Amino acid sequence: MTDHARPVALVTGATRGIGRAVAEDLGRTHRVIVHGRDRDAVDALAASLPDAVGWAADLAAGGLA
Repeated sequence: MTDHARPVALVTGATRGIGRAVAEDLGRTHRVIVHGRDRDAVDALAASLPDAVGWAADLAAGGLA
């Protein structure tokens, strides 16, 4: 499967716990966008996965209600 044929997954809360486990599991078969609030943790996780990018942001701070 070429990189362009791999599905893309966005995992929020990916730096710890269940989110991290999901990101690591999906990272074997998907291109992964990992999200979290801690820039250093996001960058470290993205670097540890074969085809991932990181996105650090506090999504709740925008007042999405």
